[in-house]
Amino acid sequence: MKYEQTVDRTDRKAMIAFLKNHSRYYTMNSWNRSTSYANNVKIYNLGLTEEQEQVAYQLLDPELDTTELELEIQVLLSDFQTDTGYLIGFNGRSSGYLVLYDTAYDLKTKALQVCAGKSLDQEEDFEDEEIWPLEQLQERVDLVCSFDRTCDQVRDLFQSYCNPAYIREETVTVPKTIRYVQREEEIV
Repeated sequence: MKYEQTVDRTDRKAMIAFLKNHSRYYTMNSWNRSTSYANNVKIYNLGLTEEQEQVAYQLLDPELDTTELELEIQVLLSDFQTDTGYLIGFNGRSSGYLVLYDTAYDLKTKALQVCAGKSLDQEEDFEDEEIWPLEQLQERVDLVCSFDRTCDQVRDLFQSYCNPAYIREETVTVPKTIRYVQREEEIV
């Protein structure tokens, strides 16, 4: 399974079809009905082998330390943000979708902030050449293709942890400092 598609950037109709037919998901909750470009990244949709799927479900166990995987995914998402100025986040009841979020620059924090609940191109009329001249349409296709490519990279990274992967268990002793009250007469 591959999210990124080849889109002819010289064919206006092909670009419009790509943007209009791209999968979408809610930007917050279904109640606000705002959607953006999205890809379904639920385990059963990733094209994993049965053995990989078994490991993948184990990776979702909150008791399992997946810090390294999470950091590597965060690097991919941060690189996308740096390159495009847009954010990618997990959404859905089980975080089963990667969603492209619009951003705005916050003058107080001097950082990009997610425009929570705002749709991205949900009701856009890409046919209108005054609103969407060819160059701007190409830029939007480039953005969504870059989003899809990043989703492919996240999927490939996750898959690499599943093939081959073994869940190891190890008992470790963790020193712990405790504080308690001792009365003066108890001090020897």
